[in-house]
Amino acid sequence: MSGSEAEGGRNRLSCHRQVCRYRGYLVEVRTATQTRKGPRLLNIFLPVRLPHRVLPAGCECDIPSILYSFSFAPKYDWKAFHAGSVEIQHYLETVVDKFEVRGHFLLQTGLEKAKWEEDACTWVCGLSTGQTVRANFLAMGVGGLDIPVTPKLPGREDFKGPQLHSQAWDPRTDVKGLKVGILGTGASAVQMIPEVAQEAKEVVVFQRSPNWIFRKEDWGFLHSKPFQLLFSILPILHTFWRMIVYLKGELLYTAACFFPSYGNRYVRWVGERFLRKNVRDPKTIEKLTPDYPPGCRRLLVHNQYLKTFNRPNVNLVTVPVDRLVAEGVKTTDGGVHEVDILCYATGFDPSARLQCADLRNGKGEHIDQVDPQHFSSFLGVCNARFPNLFHTLGANTALATNSVIWMIECQVEFIVRTINAMRSSNAKPSAGARGNPGGLEILSVEPKQSKVDEWMKVVNREFKGKVWGHCKSWYKTTEGVVYTLWPGYVFEYWAQCLTGSTEIFSWWMCLWMWFVSLLEGWGVFGLRVPREPLETLFNCVKSQQAPPGAASVCLGLQDN
Repeated sequence: MSGSEAEGGRNRLSCHRQVCRYRGYLVEVRTATQTRKGPRLLNIFLPVRLPHRVLPAGCECDIPSILYSFSFAPKYDWKAFHAGSVEIQHYLETVVDKFEVRGHFLLQTGLEKAKWEEDACTWVCGLSTGQTVRANFLAMGVGGLDIPVTPKLPGREDFKGPQLHSQAWDPRTDVKGLKVGILGTGASAVQMIPEVAQEAKEVVVFQRSPNWIFRKEDWGFLHSKPFQLLFSILPILHTFWRMIVYLKGELLYTAACFFPSYGNRYVRWVGERFLRKNVRDPKTIEKLTPDYPPGCRRLLVHNQYLKTFNRPNVNLVTVPVDRLVAEGVKTTDGGVHEVDILCYATGFDPSARLQCADLRNGKGEHIDQVDPQHFSSFLGVCNARFPNLFHTLGANTALATNSVIWMIECQVEFIVRTINAMRSSNAKPSAGARGNPGGLEILSVEPKQSKVDEWMKVVNREFKGKVWGHCKSWYKTTEGVVYTLWPGYVFEYWAQCLTGSTEIFSWWMCLWMWFVSLLEGWGVFGLRVPREPLETLFNCVKSQQAPPGAASVCLGLQDN
């Protein structure tokens, strides 16, 4: 699976772990999930998606397993460098049980609407079951790539065979002896096509534009029994190996994402060489060679995808699709390609992530009215004019060359630290007036518009000199604005979430902050990472019941 398929699950578990860790300061943590639609819930209220899907054969993660897992829940016995969907699902189940959060899930329940009540400083959440829940905070863990995109082709109702999206693969689908049409050649198709080609009578691949394909690394010896045992006995070796893989991703970002650069030319050479090595037919090689620089779209890794086009039962069609007909797919050159099943491997819509529920602020404004394309936020975590609303993997926080799991952990730490800083400095977990559980001194926060504008200005500045402006991709809006990706190094974003600052820190400053944060966590020398005061970042509404002197909690986003 590409990083998108399990994204919602990762958001869910990260949020649970962090909130439960601070549960002594909160009255209740409740989460609702549902299979297909909608965010779910929080008191703190954590709306998440818990998909129960049967994914296509060959589905695996294109991010190294050691990074596509939580830093606080390492797994020492991954079977492969890139884990399959079954093993990832098992890992998630294990983490759920390890941190005892299974009881917090309310399954098959969706958040249909949520409105902020200014007088009570609460979110009123309407559920698909008809229930109403009041929550002090609303945290959206719905993932960035979960709403499928299906092209609106003329004649869809005329096609006689089944039509399905790769996200909603039917487990009863049997392609043996059938002609299968696959629209798209992105991350999902790259994994699906080699598997389908082994069983289907014929596979017709409709390609709008090719992608850069690279060799999928194995490092099999590191997943052997002796190394698994060594990692479990000496976890520091596992941490060291995780750091090496992480730095490799940062190095790939340096090479591929700066354009023009010698690094990008080298990545192109590697991709072209891999293509020529795996595909025999010169005309097919020409069709599979992208006309844009590597990194402009997602870099895909697979060892069998390119070889699949050497098979006699695989046909690559690059002529644009005109419409569907009863027999199959008609292209603009008048040709009709007969297929029995049509699969849309056409990706997802990142801009639809917050459209799964009717979210309105205290003035009755829908979130689409305030931010129509959902790419204006502070740190990709919170939006102006929407108090106590947080979300993970918001605008400009996805990654092109590294794991978003660490990004999610950074965001959750920021969210929890913010909520913790809102508590009264001398309130006990059970203290507080009615409607003010946990003794919150500050009842609501929303990022100042000036801070949102400042962060967006920094993000847009960082895109200059990068590769993403040189092609069309789902990373961008129709106006050409890149609203999905973080344009810098992962450690730079970590430093922003740690300090609450919009500044892009240098690598040596980030290294120093990492060292200080370790000493702070250990309570050594009383050192603390300098953090932006809460009231500098947010518009705060304070509780009238707050005891004298409690305002000291606003001196920073500190863990207490």
